[in-house]
Amino acid sequence: MRFKDAAFGLSVNELSLITHRHPQTIRRYLRTNRAPIEVTHLIDLHRSGKIPSTNESWSGWRVDGPLLIDPDGNGYRPNEIRSLWAVKQLRYELERLRKGPVQMCMDV
Repeated sequence: MRFKDAAFGLSVNELSLITHRHPQTIRRYLRTNRAPIEVTHLIDLHRSGKIPSTNESWSGWRVDGPLLIDPDGNGYRPNEIRSLWAVKQLRYELERLRKGPVQMCMDV
């Protein structure tokens, strides 16, 4: 993929923020239509929202604005993801209470 194709529709400032390159460098890339392949790939990843991972378990996941989208199309906001530890802890406690020894109380 050529740089201009990957950068189409994005401003110099947006490209600079995405790639962490100086705006003058971005202008040179646009003028020559040549950029390091990793810069072009980074822009492509940003536009597609795909999560770059070599682990198959992340296949199909993507980022769309503030949402993390799973392969089934369900979206999760950051606060939902941050609260997962509490949900796991509650599940663990409920399982522990359910499996724990039963105490009998008898009136004497």
